[in-house]
Amino acid sequence: MKVQDVSRADIEKLKLDIREGKTARRLPAKPRGRRLVRGGEGIANRVLALLSKMFACAVDWEMRSDNPVQGIKKFKENKKDRFLSEQEIGRLLKTLDLSDGYIDGEIRELPSATAGIRLLLFTGLRVSEIVNLDWLYVDLAQGTIFLLDGKTGSRLVPLNGLALNVLKALDRGKKRGLVLESRAEGKPIALTRPWYRIRQLAEIDETANLHCLRHTFASHSVMAGQSLSQAGSLLGHKSAQTTLLYAHHLLEAQRQYSEQTGDVFRRIANKVAGKQQEGS
Repeated sequence: MKVQDVSRADIEKLKLDIREGKTARRLPAKPRGRRLVRGGEGIANRVLALLSKMFACAVDWEMRSDNPVQGIKKFKENKKDRFLSEQEIGRLLKTLDLSDGYIDGEIRELPSATAGIRLLLFTGLRVSEIVNLDWLYVDLAQGTIFLLDGKTGSRLVPLNGLALNVLKALDRGKKRGLVLESRAEGKPIALTRPWYRIRQLAEIDETANLHCLRHTFASHSVMAGQSLSQAGSLLGHKSAQTTLLYAHHLLEAQRQYSEQTGDVFRRIANKVAGKQQEGS
């Protein structure tokens, strides 16, 4: 269709078609296999956002006088806050240790793949920030990573001991180059397929994707007692609104602290009640 011929009705129809999966298809994926492109409400919303920007440009370029996407309501999405429980984390770490070894003389998973998954869990960084990490921006002495072009801009990320140990194990004295390389030198590692295999071996259900590891880091940070602002600073959130996703974890942590204080009062009350019984 020509730009000026697209109507609001066309956009509405496309939105519904994507939701119903009518645009789903299988595409070839490298190095082998196929990639299934599904529809759904979430994808439909992303397409609406893309089209809105495209038609806004068309208006600026005087290719048409209006934006047909404006006013079209997006589907309501349920925020996904899937994170790994302590039991799932334990099974994942055990599986990663087993996957680092050899079986029948062949390596089970690339060290860069298992290291990448560990780094996602131990840092809470985004997948793109980990797979594109360059040694040039890793300071093992100071225990920091500098993200030159992250989703929210450049920032300095402090590393905990677990993450630092992962990087030290990978250190080969390189001054620059990808930290996590695939089998092809200079090419970034793809973590999706290794994650599927490791997730299955660890008996973790399919609702846990790679981004779930970021949620896991954030959720357990808050449940351990960090404030939302502290957790947000570790995650690189520019807006406090983004970190509010984890507010219910903070509430549960605070409830536990309140119960601990309540236990103190219970002990005092029981002690007083005991003395009263002795006096009577």
